[in-house]
Order: sequence, then C-alpha cells, then structure tokens
Amino acid sequence: MPTRLFSMKKTARKQAERQVLLDALSGGLGAETIEWTTGNTLAETALLPLPPAPATCPCQGGSAWRAGKIASDPTFEMSLMSRLEPLPPETTPELKPHFDFFLSTLGFTPNSVLTMQRKPKLVQAFAQLNAAVMDPAGEVELGFRRLIGHVASKAAGCLYCQAHTLLGASNFGVSPEKLAAVWTYASSPLYSERERVALDFALAAAAQPNAVTDEQFAQLRQHWSDGEIVELLGVVAMFGFLNRWNDSMATPLEAVPDAVARQSAGSHGWDAGKHLR
Repeated sequence: MPTRLFSMKKTARKQAERQVLLDALSGGLGAETIEWTTGNTLAETALLPLPPAPATCPCQGGSAWRAGKIASDPTFEMSLMSRLEPLPPETTPELKPHFDFFLSTLGFTPNSVLTMQRKPKLVQAFAQLNAAVMDPAGEVELGFRRLIGHVASKAAGCLYCQAHTLLGASNFGVSPEKLAAVWTYASSPLYSERERVALDFALAAAAQPNAVTDEQFAQLRQHWSDGEIVELLGVVAMFGFLNRWNDSMATPLEAVPDAVARQSAGSHGWDAGKHLR
C-alpha cells in the first residue's frame, strides 16, 4: 500500500484520540487523565498524528498556506513527510537506557533521537551531552535552562525545538503565564533583570554571525557567576546542534509539545510549519 494512503488512513483512525489529548491539555488535565481518556500512555499518545494547526501565520509553512498548496498540488502532501522517518525505539535495543532518559524529562522519546538512532554512537554521544547540559545538580534552574534553549531556538528559527523547550520548561515548573510571556521577556514583569540579561545573551550567542559583545558579556557577569555562564552557554551550544538537526530533517513534531506550544505561543504566531504531521 502506498505510504500516503496508509498515512491518511492512520490519521483518520486516530483523529478522535488526538483531539481528546488536545482538549485535555487545553483544559489543564494531568497525564493520568489523558492516559485514561485516550486509552494510551502519555508516551504513546505523544506519537499520535497531529491535528491541523490553527491558521495563525500566513507565511510559508502556515496552516492556510499548506491547505492551499495541497488543494492546488495533490503531490505536495507527500512533502509533509519527514525527510528521514523516525524509527521505532525497539529498532536499536541497546539504546533503550538513552531513550529512557528522555522519558524522564519529556514523557516520550523525541522523534529527533528516533531518527538519529541510525547511528547509535551519535545517540549515545548526544544523550551524554544532554545529560550534562541539563544536569539537575547544576546551578541554573532547570526550567530557566529550557527557556534559554527556547530563545536560542527562536533566534535560529527552529520551530520543533521551540515547542520542545516550552514543554520542557513547563515540565520543570515554569508557569503558563511566564511561558506565554517569553517572546516579550524584555518588557514582561514576569522576568527579572537577571533573567533578561541571560536571555539577551542567549539571543546574541545564537545569532549568525555571533552578536555577543564585550560589553554584553561584562553585563552578564554582573548577574551570573562564571559557572552559571558556562551552563547558559552550554544550553545555547547544544541547541545550535539540535536546531540544525531538526530543521534539516524536518523532524515531525509530537502531539504534546505541539499542544503546549500552541497554547503558549500560538497568539504570537507560532506554527509547527514543516514539522506538522
């Protein structure tokens, strides 16, 4: 059976389940409620096909644009498939401990890693880097480290990583109000001067070409210790890798980060773009 037809049938079969997931998330229900209502674990539900995104962005990759393209060119729907499909976790059994690490932080193994497993050593190296950068024993709050990754990913334009960092920040205690204000952190009363300086640094460090100045770095050191600065820049550097990986692969975005990003950043024009499935 052609892949496209199979994908369409699979989407129809799971439509009701994924809508329950999105309704549950928007209503603030917890993981246990989602598991009960859908009959799937949260990790399984996260891998369900996604519903159409709201038409919040008229730019290329937005929902209205995709709908028009499919209507005018039926073959375009095929291009919405990822460039390399994520493989099932059981494809590489020796990577299970590394996949389990992501279950503890996200609730599922991300499609980026499931694609990467074609080279197991790469997954092993990345998981080790991720564990070091996001070490719970670090000095910078875990939720704020995800916000640093979010702002760096916004500078790079990676919609997949923007969604994942919002989910990660939420999982580590950042409030929905603060998540929704991250794109306006410079003027939001929810962000302290110390946090603004760090987020400004993340934007400059993620820019191409690099935009960090001596003056900015001196200001950063007035608010953050040397060890904290290493942690902050470690997050930016790791997401430099992830942004390029996921944008180049057009990694399909999972349902849970998609729902969180729509809720937190949809009003600012966020859309899953080429990562929507």
